[in-house]
Amino acid sequence: SPTVVVPAVNTSQHIEELSSFIFKHGKERQKTRALLCSVYHHALHDRYHTARDLFLISHVHDFIDKADVKTQILYNRAVVTLGLCAFRLGLFQKAHDCLSGICSGRVKELLAQGQQLKWGDKDPEQEKLERRRQMPYHMHINPDLLECCHLTCAMILELPHLARSPASSLTTQQHVISKQFRKFLAGYNKQVFTGPPENTKEHVMVATNSLLRGDWQKAVDCLVNLEVWNYIPNEGGESVKKLLQTRLKEEAVRTYLLIHAEHYDSVNLHHICEMFAMEPAVTRRIVSKMIFNRELAAAWDNPPHILVMYRAEHTPLTQLAQGTTDRLSQLVESNERLLDPLMGVYGFRDDWSGGGGTGAGQKLAGGGVRFKGAE
Repeated sequence: SPTVVVPAVNTSQHIEELSSFIFKHGKERQKTRALLCSVYHHALHDRYHTARDLFLISHVHDFIDKADVKTQILYNRAVVTLGLCAFRLGLFQKAHDCLSGICSGRVKELLAQGQQLKWGDKDPEQEKLERRRQMPYHMHINPDLLECCHLTCAMILELPHLARSPASSLTTQQHVISKQFRKFLAGYNKQVFTGPPENTKEHVMVATNSLLRGDWQKAVDCLVNLEVWNYIPNEGGESVKKLLQTRLKEEAVRTYLLIHAEHYDSVNLHHICEMFAMEPAVTRRIVSKMIFNRELAAAWDNPPHILVMYRAEHTPLTQLAQGTTDRLSQLVESNERLLDPLMGVYGFRDDWSGGGGTGAGQKLAGGGVRFKGAE
């Protein structure tokens, strides 16, 4: 039977050679697109730091708002792919920084994978331009995977702040990392009856509440058993599940100690290890880091597996400073709400009833770019 011999090609080297040729002989628009394609390629193959360095050295984020719409779409797709790469490597803070700007807006429109508005609402010429800019289906970035990664990163980053003051942290704006996550969690907790989770967002909300209650096993089951991880290619889903399970157990230990430390005079290290099925060395490392960062008022006693808790009473001056901080946070939020219709970078756009238009090439807080249909 006839056979086809595919020659071995080093794709990374080949793309680097092509990019170098464009950087040497191409125009400015071609150089920018070649750079974004290189970033996209490195991010697909989990070379996060190489892709990030290309972004930072080129300063492409400083002038992308002046580029054409197709280049802005490529920029948004490169930023999202970089965020997914950081998530696969366990860099949740970096992943949240990359994904928050895109996932808090109109994801399909920003990635040229569809339109939020109906096609009939636009004039025929603009509709033709929009259709030509749409990406083919085989090049789509799965929106469910984007939402899951973004909300999971936000949950991991928000848990310590929620644990310090779970009763009031959803209403106050102090130490807010993701306003969209806070909004989703507050809406979910206000429901009178909550049945089994049906979508990705509800799974993340259930996992968050489970971690705040100390039920780490239910949180792991809610997130790890999601089918959306199967969209990660090359056995990446299994590695992400193992990484996510380890990180959730670590965050469960931190959250439990932050919430229940005031109820203990001392606690045995082996008791914590049995509760969260962790190794003593890993648990000791987590607790010691919390003590070093002044998140936990405690110290290791003799014998060395006993953790002694200290109670720090709040003085009147501390309470006044806390109240002043909360009022300043509310003042900053009100100013951001006033500026958001003009700047569009503070994340209050979803709260508007009228929506409002956006100008071409308007940069987002997380690195993405909003654009209008006109080219």
